[in-house]
Amino acid sequence: MEVIAKTVAAALAATVLGLLIKQKNPELAMLLSLSTVLLILLSTLPFLNDFRELLATVNQISGRQEIYAGPLMKCFALSLLTKISAELCTEASNRAAAAAVEMAGTLCAVSMIIPLMTSILKLIGDLV
Repeated sequence: MEVIAKTVAAALAATVLGLLIKQKNPELAMLLSLSTVLLILLSTLPFLNDFRELLATVNQISGRQEIYAGPLMKCFALSLLTKISAELCTEASNRAAAAAVEMAGTLCAVSMIIPLMTSILKLIGDLV
């Protein structure tokens, strides 16, 4: 709870400061936004331990980490990068680039999850 309070406070402070700076120096305002995003991401890194524990559990249950955990980790990282990149593009008034980033992220996520889907379908086929 403490981390989210600090995150919200940092985001609001950066937003107000960014609005003040944007009128005279939009490039600096963009750098402020990017710095704020990086700071917030760094502050949330400890929460990735829960995700690692989930992947370890999946590995223990399946015994095949490369098939299950790999695509999950990649999709998780990809979704974060896609969302942040698209929002930064939108903030820089480049909606076309934001849409392209979102489309590319979706296509990459689908292609990363294909081995997992294939494995699940084979498992279901073996059960039937």
